[in-house]
Amino acid sequence: MWHEQDISTTVNYPCRIQACDLDGDGCMDVVASMWLDDNLVAWYGSGGSNPTWSAQLIYYPVYGAHSVRASDLDSDGDLDLVASALDEGTLLLFRNGGGSPVQWTREVISSQTACGYARPGDIDGDGDNDVVACSFGPGGTFWYENTAGGTSWTKHTIATDLGIIACSLPADVDGDGDLDAVLACRSTNRILWYELTEFKTSGWLVSSILDTVENPQWASIDWSCLLPGGTDFTVSYKTSDDAGSMGNWSAPLQNPTELSGLIERYFQYRIEMDTSNPFVSPILESLQLNWDPTGIHGQGELSGLSVSLVGGNPVSGSMILRFQGSRSCSVEVGVYDCSGRLIWSANRNLEENSEEFLQVSSLPDGAYSIHMRDSSGACTTLPAIVLGR
Repeated sequence: MWHEQDISTTVNYPCRIQACDLDGDGCMDVVASMWLDDNLVAWYGSGGSNPTWSAQLIYYPVYGAHSVRASDLDSDGDLDLVASALDEGTLLLFRNGGGSPVQWTREVISSQTACGYARPGDIDGDGDNDVVACSFGPGGTFWYENTAGGTSWTKHTIATDLGIIACSLPADVDGDGDLDAVLACRSTNRILWYELTEFKTSGWLVSSILDTVENPQWASIDWSCLLPGGTDFTVSYKTSDDAGSMGNWSAPLQNPTELSGLIERYFQYRIEMDTSNPFVSPILESLQLNWDPTGIHGQGELSGLSVSLVGGNPVSGSMILRFQGSRSCSVEVGVYDCSGRLIWSANRNLEENSEEFLQVSSLPDGAYSIHMRDSSGACTTLPAIVLGR
């Protein structure tokens, strides 16, 4: 059996309500948001089986006061209030200053179009309460990171373009120990949940070591990259005559540039990407190192020797190399993939006016570079394309 008791009979469109101990006296109190009255009201209970109630106007005006929720946002041991002001488009914090009645201080967490519902929860798992809030209109759903004991907030987007969102709740839907977001979408008649994953503001990629098989006299590095607003992209490099000791990274390059006189035989690059927006990232379309293949230890191009592909270029199936020499010498042959990795090599002694064939099998489709070098260090290169077998 239920026994009805009035707490108040003078409210105008109470929209959200919560029972909690606001003043810390061990008795249950009640707080409510009044949409048409544009205010927040608390009733402090005396406790017992038939409590009396003492009303307090927490704040006026809160235009379109649509939701209110108690939570300790500044980690001082008492309950503060998070409120949404739908008509003025703000997400508000009312800080509990203690006292009897409680002293409340109004603070703005953020502006948000048609902010209609807000709930606290520790979204990032750092021990303090953040806030998830949604818009009763086209604004979207966001979570606000509590970055300084409830005095500073960082806004992160969860979803947009969902129309009117009636409410959004933090909850561990998948049971993995962190909070996700559950949304009620009035416009599309959908219930959704979003798994909140870790947002990393930066990332990088380090290439394998490219062997140019020479000391380039001229070189340049070029790239094509899309940079949405709030993103950045840089390239650093290492270069050395010893692949086992590449040294330190260069200063980051913001733009493609000439590297003449700076490149030694081995080259490695590192790209770094940064973003301040979890929904956009730099997009690297291409990166290319260009160098002059004639500056080979002062020896010039390889003379009297040549390498070619049997059957032409591109190659379908196994790659068959033809070596021809008008002089006797020993040669080193290497096949490199597009990232500069040596994937096949051989040494041969060529006789004067001789011809020799070598087969390179089991190469995946792709672009390759064939290098042939004699004992003096002079070198010739041949590009090759392997297509579907």
